[in-house]
Amino acid sequence: MTFNYKNTGVTAYQDVNEVLLKISNGIAEIIGNNLIGLYLFGSLAYGDFNTDSSDIDLIAITKQPLNHHDLDLIKQMHKKTEAHCSKWNNRLECSYTPIDMLSHILPPKEPRPYYGGGIFYDQAPYGNEWIINNHLLYKHGISLIGPDIKELIKPVDIIEVQKACIRDLFQEWLPKMTDSEWLDNSHYQSYLVMNLCRILYTVMNGVASTKRISAEWVKNRYGSIWTHLIETAESWKYGKEMSLKNKSIEFIKFAADKVKETTLFQEMYANEIYLGQRRSDLQRITGFLDDVINWAKQNNEIIGIALVGSYARNQAKEDSDIDLVILSCKPEKYLSNNEWLKKFGKCINIKRENYGAVTSWHVSYQDGHEVEFGIASPSWADIPAEQGTKEVVTHGIVIIYDPKALFIRLITCL
Repeated sequence: MTFNYKNTGVTAYQDVNEVLLKISNGIAEIIGNNLIGLYLFGSLAYGDFNTDSSDIDLIAITKQPLNHHDLDLIKQMHKKTEAHCSKWNNRLECSYTPIDMLSHILPPKEPRPYYGGGIFYDQAPYGNEWIINNHLLYKHGISLIGPDIKELIKPVDIIEVQKACIRDLFQEWLPKMTDSEWLDNSHYQSYLVMNLCRILYTVMNGVASTKRISAEWVKNRYGSIWTHLIETAESWKYGKEMSLKNKSIEFIKFAADKVKETTLFQEMYANEIYLGQRRSDLQRITGFLDDVINWAKQNNEIIGIALVGSYARNQAKEDSDIDLVILSCKPEKYLSNNEWLKKFGKCINIKRENYGAVTSWHVSYQDGHEVEFGIASPSWADIPAEQGTKEVVTHGIVIIYDPKALFIRLITCL
């Protein structure tokens, strides 16, 4: 196994180099001939590293998926490394990605082993970060073990990166506006603000750059209103309070509004955008949701579908209902008969219930899915929102199909 930096060190930080060498030795010893290469990416690779707040980002490319024995050893290795290098506790991230996945432009449907935040996940799904990270990995990735990364992956078109940024904004970051507990964390506030800066820079300029460069651009482009927030996020470090929760929420709304003005956003929504499909907790119902989207595209009266309830709140259990709000210009068409419900599987039981502005079909399917199809007119998403709508949305919502951006507007204005 060839170590590409052992004698000179790959970064300007001696303590980081020691961590990298320790991890490289551990991975090489455990995975052996199944390892193709180990690569450093992220802020350390493109010169945006902050010793007080940045993570160490790695990806190990393997010939085959890791077996259970190797997974156990990898998990132990990471724990020992962080115990030995306490400064980097919860700040080491490493994916173990089979090389077959690298042929995908879009995020692979298969999960991969991943270590991050001090936790090892046997099966962690990739999201929109797959496209963004692969673009930066190709341009800036540093080989610690194995061949140059450009021999293993192809460059990612910047248009795909911009689209991934837009999906990430509305899938990952916009819902944080209603996640008060998450936003109470100063680290998360800083992380959110810096990521939003990079999203804005990438979408508006057609170039992916560092968070630092992106932050400077946002301050110069959009004026002093965001300067304090961004500079506070830039200077944040572990142990420091940020306490700019409300301003962070305003910045999310601002970023969403600016992105919605772009031609690319309009083009994406005119065709297709499925904002929730890569969330890890939705994997077991992805097939069903895809069927619902395909059905909606064939029915012009359907102008919006959102997932609500326990699945939207990331609290679903195996027996939880799938709760949908379906906006239709002709709701009576889907309430006067229930034959269309059979398009999603064999119905065992169908029950109709009225909740005021929403009338629902509760369906038990033979495959085990319990689904609440809530049918409503577009006025359900009007601004200002009715109290019932507010309660549903603030308790959790994932946009599934939104060609007219009604749900996006609703979430942004609440």
